[in-house]
Amino acid sequence: ATPWRLDAGRPALLERWLEERVEAAAEQEPGQAATLLAWHERRRDQLRAGLLAVRVHHEDLLVLPR
Repeated sequence: ATPWRLDAGRPALLERWLEERVEAAAEQEPGQAATLLAWHERRRDQLRAGLLAVRVHHEDLLVLPR
């Protein structure tokens, strides 16, 4: 599968992706909330400056009913 590239060209999509990663990490490691929020702020600053891009590797999956 071709990796997805999220960048400043679609800031709302990248921001949502970041938020979901932070939320998932906070669920797994609640004691790291402050560190995660600081990381998220740095990434948002990079996004606003047009300096952030993310490559998301994934596998396509087709599920058909029987």
